[in-house]
Formats: sequence, C-alpha cells, structure tokens
Amino acid sequence: MTRRDFSERGDRLRTLLVFTVLQAFLLTVNPHLLPMWSGEASAVRQALQPAGTDIQPLYFLLARLCLKLTGAGDPLKSLRLLSALFTVCATILLERLWLRKIATETHQWVLLLWAFSPAMLLFGRMAQSYSLQALLTVIAIGSLLRFKEDSSSWKRLAALAASLIALLYTDYLPGLAVWAAANTLLLAGRPAAAAANQVPRPMLWKTALLPNLIVAAAFLPGILTLASALPRWHRDPYSLTGNGFLEAALKLAAGFYSLVFGEAIPIWLLALSAIVAGPYLWILAGTARAHRQWLLPSATLALLGYAGAAYWVSYPFMGARLLFLLPLFIVTVAAGIVETGRLGTVFGVALFAAGAGGVWSYFEARDMINIAYVAPQQQIAGAIARRSVPADTVVWVDGLNMDEAVLAYYLPAGFAVRVLRSGSDAGAAWNEVEGNPGVRHVWFLRSQQDTSPGQTFEKLEKRMLDSWHYRTLYPYVPAPAAYRLVLTLVMRVAQPPRYLYQLWEFRR
Repeated sequence: MTRRDFSERGDRLRTLLVFTVLQAFLLTVNPHLLPMWSGEASAVRQALQPAGTDIQPLYFLLARLCLKLTGAGDPLKSLRLLSALFTVCATILLERLWLRKIATETHQWVLLLWAFSPAMLLFGRMAQSYSLQALLTVIAIGSLLRFKEDSSSWKRLAALAASLIALLYTDYLPGLAVWAAANTLLLAGRPAAAAANQVPRPMLWKTALLPNLIVAAAFLPGILTLASALPRWHRDPYSLTGNGFLEAALKLAAGFYSLVFGEAIPIWLLALSAIVAGPYLWILAGTARAHRQWLLPSATLALLGYAGAAYWVSYPFMGARLLFLLPLFIVTVAAGIVETGRLGTVFGVALFAAGAGGVWSYFEARDMINIAYVAPQQQIAGAIARRSVPADTVVWVDGLNMDEAVLAYYLPAGFAVRVLRSGSDAGAAWNEVEGNPGVRHVWFLRSQQDTSPGQTFEKLEKRMLDSWHYRTLYPYVPAPAAYRLVLTLVMRVAQPPRYLYQLWEFRR
C-alpha cells in the first residue's frame, strides 16, 4: 500500500468519525422528545414479558438484554437508545462493507446524506426494530457482495448465511426480500458461465444451492412461528381513496416521501421536496441504468419490500416498514450525484438542505405528517386520572386514528377503555352510558378529522352534547400548516381541523 493509499484511508476514517459522532449526538439528545406511540407501547410491553414465541425473536432477545443491563429505569428510554446504537453501528458497517472501494467524493456524499437523513433520525430513535433491520440489511448485502467476489470461501459463505438468518429472525419482510435479492444476484449469469467452463460445477452448486439450504434449515422454526401467526394477521383494511390502484399509488408515494424527506414537514420543506423529488427519481433511475448488473437484485429487493409493506400496513407507516431500503437509496443517489457533475452537486446541496430542514423540524417536534407520532397520550392520561376516578368513568377512544394501548399504558388501573372503530361500536358505547346512573364521567378522545364511516364519531359526539350538559373540550397539538394544506388540496377537506386531537369531558 502506497503512502497515498494510507493518506486516503486516513481521510476516510476521519470523515467516518466526524459523521458518526454527529449522528450519535442527533440520535441520543433528548430521547423523550416525541411521546410514546402505539408500536413502541407494544414493543415495551413485550420486552418486559418473559421470552416466548416472539414474531421478532432476535430484536426482543436484544431488547430484554438491554433492559436487564439498564436495570429498573425507564424502559422506553432504554429501548430508544438501543435503536440509536443499532443506527450508529449501521453507519460504521455501511462505510466498512459498502463504501471502501467507491470514489472518495461518493463516499463523502453517502455519509453526509445518511448522517442527516430525517427518516433515519425519526425511525432510528424509536423503540422498534426498524434500525436493527437497517443494520442487518447492511451486513447481509455487504456479506453478499464479499461472497460474490469469492464464492469459494467457506468463511464468506458462513457470513452470508448468518446475516440472512439474523435478518429473517428480526423481521420477515426485509429478510425474505434480501434473501430473494441475494439469489437473483448470485444466480445472474451463472448458467452461461458454467456452460463456458468458467465456473466449476461444485462451485455452481455451492453458490446456488448451499446458502439456501443453510438459511432454510436454520429458519425452519421461524417458518413454523410465521405459519401459526398468519391466521391472526389481516390485510390493511384502511383505504383513504376507496380504489385499490389509487391506494397502491398513495402507499408508494408515501413510502418514497417518508424515506427521502422524513415526516416532519413544514410548508417551506413541502415546497422544496416537491422541487427535489423529480430530480431524485431521475438520478435514481439514471444510476440504475448505468449499473445494470445491480438492477435486477435491487429491483427485486425494492418491489418485494413495497409489496409486503403495502399489503399489511396503511400508507402512514410505509416509511417505517421500508427503512431497510434506505441504505440502497442513499448509495445509489450519492453515486448519481457524483456522476452527474455540477448539476448533480447542485441537486445534492438541495437534497442535503431538505434533509437538514427535516432534522431541524423533527427537533422542533412539530409539522409531523403522521400524527400518530405526536399524540400526547401520557398527557391526556394524566388529565383523565386527575379529574375522574375509575369507578364511575368510561373512556372512549377513536380506534381509527389512535391506539388505546398507549393510553391504557399510562392510565391508572381500573379505568374502563372502549375502542370505537365502527357504528356498532359507537352504538354499544352509547347504550352503556345512557340511562346508567353508575357512569358519571365519560371521556371521548378522537381525531378532529373524523374518518369513521358515515361520520359516526361526530354523530356520537352530538348525541352526548345534547344529553350531557356539563362538558369541557380540551384540544391537543395544533395542526401543522403542511398537514392542513394537504387536507385542503389533496383530500378536498373544506375546513381542515385546527388541532389534531380533541378530548371531550362529559359529566353528570
């Protein structure tokens, strides 16, 4: 290795150190900035339980170990910091496994866009497995590239199989998508090479069959767990548009936007992202065309990831479920920025500005497009507990826009919580309290934007206003300007709500 090589390697390590420290600071400062949301409440409860048939056994193994090491402190804070640790590890391994052989300028763009990615910041600070999925995807694809370079190495074969197994035991969606993409890359061109006597038959067998046998055998218990869990899983029932094709397009757009620009979007950033989105797609497509050998496996990974996420989750959660694709997006776009020259540099600066704006807006804890992440349910639970007692109180929750799990987590024991998702739920709730002298207090927590069938929640609210004359309204979280603009222009809402949530207190 020449002196120049040593100097360049030292520069790259220093660049990695700077961006890693900056990212670690962003990930760990004020871990309680955003309130707990429903996915985190489920993760915390499950991590506090003994090990069982977890759907994500590797994540919860690490989560329980983390809670054991941190003691009897705040489990939410501990698991959020664990996610931050996974993100920092993903940064280091992204540079070590993916970027060592690429041009220095591309190397710098990748680290800049990755460290200031608003999506990585948002989901990398959540008490969920998202950042672990991204970390293991980085490791699996890095191991795949090393194995493709030298498929005669048993060590590299073991590393590839182990990384795929770990990813599958963390989450099925990225695990299956990366596994399929790995096969498209390993098998591409192999038959022709073997026919030309360029690849020995044992090597072809080892490359094409052995990794799959190892992964399938190791993942057999996971397949059995998945089979037992599938009957309890349901396709996402929520449809904003009422049309399957439009809903698929909406989910695609929501996932792309969330990964690229994050979900803390003030008006100015909404305008900037609209300008940058087109060039982003153009550079992404151009880079893919210029590197055709990676096109099929990358397309396989992205399409399977999108199809699985779109089937199971609503559009507001697409970004979180597709976070494992973000490293591929950033590396591809960074390469395109460099290859496009001065025009690419201008675009890169604009993209960095959008990312930095999203990071700034995140720490302002406002302008969240997905309002589930800012629901102040601990504050709401405190208000309910201070002003009422469990013996004569019923709490109604808009189950279409809020998750009662977080509210129940913070409420004292004994409060009756009723989740309303349909007209029949609303009717049963009304029958429970109407004419029942034992119920002297009713709380109704819902989104100000009524998404219930036939405006059921507004009708129930009106019935309560007509019958219960002692009432108080508590609004929570002013609606972001970008959120109101989207409701007005895209969803044709004549009068967008001024607040995201409202809590009615009804008393006899």
